[in-house]
Amino acid sequence: LGWPLLFLCSKGNQAWWVRHAVERLWPGVAVTAADLLHRDLLRAPDTWLTDDHPAARQRLDVDTNRKRNLGLAAARMTGRTTVLFVDDDLCRLRTPSVVSALQHLLAGESTVAAWPCDDFPDNSVVHHARRDFLGLDQDVFIGAGAMLVAVDGWQLPGFPPIYNEDWLFLWEPIASQRVVAGPDVGQERYDPYASPERARDEEFGDVLGEGLYHLLHEGLPVAVALGAGYWRSVHAKRTRLIQRIIAELRRRLSVVATESEHTRLVHALAALEESRKRLTRATPESLADFVGRWRHDEELWTEYLEKLPRRDTLKEALLYLGLQESWIVTSGRC
Repeated sequence: LGWPLLFLCSKGNQAWWVRHAVERLWPGVAVTAADLLHRDLLRAPDTWLTDDHPAARQRLDVDTNRKRNLGLAAARMTGRTTVLFVDDDLCRLRTPSVVSALQHLLAGESTVAAWPCDDFPDNSVVHHARRDFLGLDQDVFIGAGAMLVAVDGWQLPGFPPIYNEDWLFLWEPIASQRVVAGPDVGQERYDPYASPERARDEEFGDVLGEGLYHLLHEGLPVAVALGAGYWRSVHAKRTRLIQRIIAELRRRLSVVATESEHTRLVHALAALEESRKRLTRATPESLADFVGRWRHDEELWTEYLEKLPRRDTLKEALLYLGLQESWIVTSGRC
């Protein structure tokens, strides 16, 4: 595409290594790579309220939303018109598909284009289990794993610090029917039941996302979700689903024949038990509180973007946004 690449690195990936790998594979590509070594980024004149919600504090080591917000802010500062988000476990995102999506954005038909991962479903642990053990259909939703975003010409949302942060980013564009979906892309396979912590960390955001998107199905405004009363039925429905999956897992464990299947069921049961425990903390009051904080932060994010200064390079933008010079490496003209 001839676009500059910005890599935001953590969890064992290092900026200098990423730059070296790209230079070796694709000489001449403009690269900016940066290590994210602290959380004090995107400094705003006011306080981000979602950061202090208990569910967000439990996920402080997850930096997905910070990376995506940095990408949006750096693009705005350097005068880019679009940002293409691509997670490092994505594959089969083709150039013609991106060009086609870009044409939709340039024509003003959409503000966001995204590609679903259907080959290996990009679902939460609970919804993997719903499909695997209850045999129920489970759709795959578009997300920011592969997503093209127009930076200008609309009130650009941000990514809150919670699982399903891309669902919350997409809420307004989908509500206004300004999103176009591309063909399926691929994702590296993983065992969704290998770590109970995955299920634990997903639970609050999964309930939150499901409840907010139910509002769209019913044609209701987001203000409905500011009250705990709305979330009581959402919470009860989720509780019934998890209990039903757990009951089925226990039934299968009582009759399972092979050792490998027994191990898989034990791991899945441990994950779902962790989801159930975390759900008890995702109270209707806590869910309503997060929605209020999220709406506050969306207003703050809009003000924040409008006041960002222009910078000539992505490196200069990242320095302004809170990174340190020693964390950033570049090659080519960025």
